[in-house]
Amino acid sequence: MAAINLQKNNLFLFLFFSFCIFIIDRLTKYLAFKLPATGVFIFNNLNFKLYLNQGIAFSLPLAQIVTIIISGLIIIGLIGFIIKSYNLKIYIYLTPSLLIIVGAFSNLIDRIKFSGVVDFIDFWVLPAFNLADVYIIIGIFWLIILLNNRLPKKSE
Repeated sequence: MAAINLQKNNLFLFLFFSFCIFIIDRLTKYLAFKLPATGVFIFNNLNFKLYLNQGIAFSLPLAQIVTIIISGLIIIGLIGFIIKSYNLKIYIYLTPSLLIIVGAFSNLIDRIKFSGVVDFIDFWVLPAFNLADVYIIIGIFWLIILLNNRLPKKSE
């Protein structure tokens, strides 16, 4: 019985963490609309300035409806992956998958509401981005590392 309560507590913390990082991302995007048109200079090569990114990853151009469909399919696929991992008691994939889902869902809301993603972090040579993009990138790299470590090693 204690194991069941522990799993329920972990699931609650998992969902609470998801909600918190989602709210932080949404709040920062809301605040991006309050920035002056010229942006806010932070330090060398880092500015906060509002951009509406109508492209997909790294500002690559793609039709809005296609981007919305792709984002929705990715979210649905990852939710299925999380459910399967949770049912198989493979909890190691939950947090990185969650980061990708939260980021993709927040950016999907932007696409539907504003016809583009609200980006505001302007860092040197990188395209402008937001916290949701950071969640997605961290989640993808984390999953790649986890999945790569689970593959059998070739014997020499």
